[in-house]
Amino acid sequence: MPTKTLPRWSACWLLWVALLAGCAYVPTYDSIDDPAYRPELRAGNNGLRYIDGQLFYLYVPQAVLDDPANSRILVAVHGENGRLESYDGERIARLSGMRWAGLAERNNWVVLTPQFDESRFDDDYQRLNLDGALRADLRLHQLVDLVGELLPQIGTERLLLFGFAGGGEFVHRYAMLHPGRVERAVAAGTGWYTFPDPDLPYPLGVRGDSLPADLGFDGEAFAAVPLLLLVGESDAAGGAFTRATTRGGQRYDLVDLQGATRSERARNWADAVSRIEAAAIPGLRFEILPATGHFVNETLRERARQFLTD
Repeated sequence: MPTKTLPRWSACWLLWVALLAGCAYVPTYDSIDDPAYRPELRAGNNGLRYIDGQLFYLYVPQAVLDDPANSRILVAVHGENGRLESYDGERIARLSGMRWAGLAERNNWVVLTPQFDESRFDDDYQRLNLDGALRADLRLHQLVDLVGELLPQIGTERLLLFGFAGGGEFVHRYAMLHPGRVERAVAAGTGWYTFPDPDLPYPLGVRGDSLPADLGFDGEAFAAVPLLLLVGESDAAGGAFTRATTRGGQRYDLVDLQGATRSERARNWADAVSRIEAAAIPGLRFEILPATGHFVNETLRERARQFLTD
């Protein structure tokens, strides 16, 4: 039987449709109260857009969709490559949340996974983009408020958080500057840190004049946050970090300040947090995971699951 081929004009038309689909128009709105802005939820994973077009994912178990009362929000923060404005970036962001779908089903949680794309957040989401036009921490709060609108009576005041690599940078900085919003948090495979040092400018430290007027560092409140810091054993020997940064006209060498490897930097940061004298009930745990490199394997996931559900 002869094989049928498409006419040339049909093939060209299909190619044109595919190109248009890849550059689909994303509508924007002035407010979440705009009657035209009505995100609809279904059970499972939902790919949604905020009013300005930012992509985010929301995994909702059927039980929570039926009755959201007393449910909680787990925020999953993607690593550095999730910021890419491409299919790969969106896929990485989506998978960052989907790895917690089973946990969400067992505990009746929802999983909120924002994509902190590089242009909207000035390629600085890991540091919360505090100097940018759109701060990543405040956008997270807006998304959480929207989840509260979509799922009435869900708990929105205090969040569970997980972040790996660049996501771990976001999570520990968010916990430092918004300790009252954090129920439990896991920062894993983090590249470098904001130290609780009042003499270093942000994001190296927490000097007051380097932070926005609405933010400050409360050492006692932060030190009591249940926070699990994880580094893979195989990641510990590598991951040398040689970058330097300039803040306020002064150059800082990050290796000198924090250490040469991810494990060294994590240990130094954990030691600095433990020295906060005002911490009545220290909440930080630091662990190096055996047989684990710079990736989210089952060992890391299981330890995070245990901690988040304690």
